[in-house]
Amino acid sequence: MGRVTISEKWSRSLYVVELVIFALIPAVALAAWIIFAGLVALFGLLFSIPMLPASILFDLPQTPKGMLQLLVLSGAIASLTGMGATALVKFVSLSAAFVRHGAAELREHRETFWRGLALAALPLIATNALLPGLTTEMIDERASRIFSYGLTLGVPLLHLWAEMHYRRKT
Repeated sequence: MGRVTISEKWSRSLYVVELVIFALIPAVALAAWIIFAGLVALFGLLFSIPMLPASILFDLPQTPKGMLQLLVLSGAIASLTGMGATALVKFVSLSAAFVRHGAAELREHRETFWRGLALAALPLIATNALLPGLTTEMIDERASRIFSYGLTLGVPLLHLWAEMHYRRKT
């Protein structure tokens, strides 16, 4: 059985189509999540840090427990948001490198690919595990989960991985 090869130019064009179809909506949804939830979590974290010692020092009833919960929750959301933002920026930079310069340039950024994938894993797991009940009834729940939780980003990521792994040096 013969090996099928696809020209790099055609592969890069296909990748742009994949980006538009599979990555545009999730990237916008994740960027909105980063902006809105990340900023709220960051302000919550910055607010709860000085309030925790103050509530302990002044012996306010029930306040240390609430402040500690706010500190942990906002810290976790801020951390996940930061990881997701970093992974999204790495994904965009790798996509730009591949579309502009091809697989040879993409192979130069192999470590960036794996770091970005590692950074994206925990936020994607968290959004898929924690947010299923937050979808609206106006949109079909299955479609909104697939697009808004970033699952379709796997298609362009798989394409980038295949280009790095299988494309021979030219």
